[in-house]
Amino acid sequence: MRPVDVGSVEDFPDRAMTVVEVDGTEVGVCRWGSEFFAMRNRCPHQGGPVCSGFLQARLAGRCTAEGVEMEATPGEPVILCAWHRWEFSVRTGESAWDPRYKVRTYPVDVDGGRVLVRVGRGGRDG
Repeated sequence: MRPVDVGSVEDFPDRAMTVVEVDGTEVGVCRWGSEFFAMRNRCPHQGGPVCSGFLQARLAGRCTAEGVEMEATPGEPVILCAWHRWEFSVRTGESAWDPRYKVRTYPVDVDGGRVLVRVGRGGRDG
């Protein structure tokens, strides 16, 4: 699996998903602070373009006597699929709703200010 240069670090806005093509595969590249992640732009639920969904920090809720309390986990970016709002970890590709569903993720490196994605059989499949 060879690294493919998908652009400079500056091409990727913080806390945003940018879709690029790597060796014929649509890949969403996410910059989250100083970290970069890449995932296939295909929702395993029904095949929609998952990377066009809403990117946010993972939210966790709990019920109390006063109501529901929500708390964000800043270091855990998730994407909500635009089609049916299924939530997937950008870091691991895992679904928050059903562990049988997972988006394929790919290794990302930054070298000399360039973002490199390795797409191929070595990706973490879902």
